[in-house]
Amino acid sequence: MFPTFRQVVISLRDKSIDDALKEEKNKNSYSDDKLDIMTDARHACRKNSFHTDVTALGNLTHKVVGYSHVTKNQERSSQKHETYGTEKLYEDFERKGIKVKVHSHDRNASVSKYLSQNQPDVIDFYDTWHGAKEVRRNMAKITKGTRKNIGKTWHPELRDKSAGVKTHVYWAMKNCNGNAAQLVLLLDSIVDHYKQDHRNGHQTSRCKNNDYVPSRDIIRDPTAELLLRNSIKNLYIYKHPEKYTHCRDTHYIESYHNTILIHVDKRLHYHNLMYEIKLGLSILDWNEHVDRPASSVQHRVQHDHPRRQSGYRVLTPKLYTFTNELWNNFVNLLYHDRNDQIEPDDVENVQIDQNDTIGSEYEDSDDDE
Repeated sequence: MFPTFRQVVISLRDKSIDDALKEEKNKNSYSDDKLDIMTDARHACRKNSFHTDVTALGNLTHKVVGYSHVTKNQERSSQKHETYGTEKLYEDFERKGIKVKVHSHDRNASVSKYLSQNQPDVIDFYDTWHGAKEVRRNMAKITKGTRKNIGKTWHPELRDKSAGVKTHVYWAMKNCNGNAAQLVLLLDSIVDHYKQDHRNGHQTSRCKNNDYVPSRDIIRDPTAELLLRNSIKNLYIYKHPEKYTHCRDTHYIESYHNTILIHVDKRLHYHNLMYEIKLGLSILDWNEHVDRPASSVQHRVQHDHPRRQSGYRVLTPKLYTFTNELWNNFVNLLYHDRNDQIEPDDVENVQIDQNDTIGSEYEDSDDDE
């Protein structure tokens, strides 16, 4: 029954992806019928992974619109799996007549190189979270240090600016209106903001009000100003603002990777066929339940995250309606007319490794018991 079940899962997986593509097209406003996608790679193991999944989610529906499975039989180096899987994704899009306009990912240099050389019409954008993560790392160098290095590598006037600068960088990406020059201007205004100079600030900012009271120390020492300004100019976002002008993030991809862990444990190693089945189930699970409504919002007090005030959305329970269709198709293949819904391709040619079977554990023993 294993080959039959595998064929049913693959068929429903492909149908779910095709339905997600149609839904993404219907929601898209592009006149040339192009799509915006976000991609990321997931290794099945923590070290030297044999399996790697490269998934593409639609930017509007957040459903899986493309999927490629890469193994070491196809590419020996695990570090090259994401680029190899991205190539397979675009080959699949080309066969389906799908064109991509904006591709967001987590600043993988190899993927960017492939897009620039082989997909020149695709706009390459980087994830905002990975870009802003550099801010805290750079700010740590200028906000604390030894006493002898005060005024050289760090300054006391900057010790409370780390979280504020990171928030300001996010805000600048969201309010640059897709203009790289405007993004640079907003990043330059960070230093002026902490100097109480709000002339270049956005019109909607609180600092434009006459009764505005700063919550952090004002920068008065030119040395502190220079350290902060150089730290901002050394950011990748500042040097390549065109990669962040549309403020794209890939946190939905990370959420999907958590859903995969429900079906595929990183501590276990699966045969290719079983791994393919479990990934198919994860795609069906995600496409049915992504962006489901919330029943309530919980507000938790966390001392280690005092700035987290938005609350946690309590989502409605999952329904798993795809399991009914999965079971019905499986039963129809086993006991009803094989020509109805799904026909397994070369079922008898599928070879299953004897190591994957569990029958040896339950063989009758010679003991009287």
